[in-house]
Amino acid sequence: MACGEQDAINKIFMDLAIPLSLSTAGNIKSGTISSGSFGGLPLSASVVFVTPFSTANYSPAIESDAIAEFGIQSKTANGFTVTTNIRSSNMTISNAYWICVLNGEY
Repeated sequence: MACGEQDAINKIFMDLAIPLSLSTAGNIKSGTISSGSFGGLPLSASVVFVTPFSTANYSPAIESDAIAEFGIQSKTANGFTVTTNIRSSNMTISNAYWICVLNGEY
C-alpha cells in the first residue's frame, strides 16, 4: 500500500473516532472497589461517582476473582451499593471492578 493510501485510511479512522468519543462522553463510568472497602455481613461496599449520572437509568456490572455472587442495591444517579453472598468474617474479597453504562443508544 502506498504511503498516501495509508494516510487516507488513517484520516478516515480519525474522523470516525472523534464523533464516537464525543457521543459517549459521560455515558460510561468505571472503577475499583478495594478489598478494604467491603464491610458488614454479608459483605457490601458503596460506590460513589465523582460526577453523577443525570439519572439512575444505567446498567452496572461487577467483576472480581473472588468466589462470590454480587448484587446491586440502592442504585441512584450518585452511585450504588454492591452486595455479596459472603456471610462469614473468615472470608474476604480481593479488589472488585465495576463499569456502568447509561442506558440508551450511542
